[in-house]
Amino acid sequence: MNYTLLVTCPPDSPVSHHALAFAQALLEQKHHIARVFFFAEGVKHAHHQQSIAQQWQTLVQQHQLPATVCSGSAGQHGLDETNCLLPIAGMGDWLMATLNSDHLVSF
Repeated sequence: MNYTLLVTCPPDSPVSHHALAFAQALLEQKHHIARVFFFAEGVKHAHHQQSIAQQWQTLVQQHQLPATVCSGSAGQHGLDETNCLLPIAGMGDWLMATLNSDHLVSF
């Protein structure tokens, strides 16, 4: 199956670790992740000072996952290329991934 993950919860939310665990479980079960898109407060997962950001970055690198941070949300939360561990992109990335996915899962 082909999944797109939308992460909107902040890093200090209990749901935050569920999103990461869900992504890991999908990969262990040989599913494909078309994109992980961090939106709204979810962009904070990519801030270099968040411990969970390192975990996401490791997962993305190990599995060569397409993962991006919403450019509009990044700006609202003070993220830019200097303090964001993942690429910053527009909503078009998320939209294209959802069109090519069997499932969209939001956290």
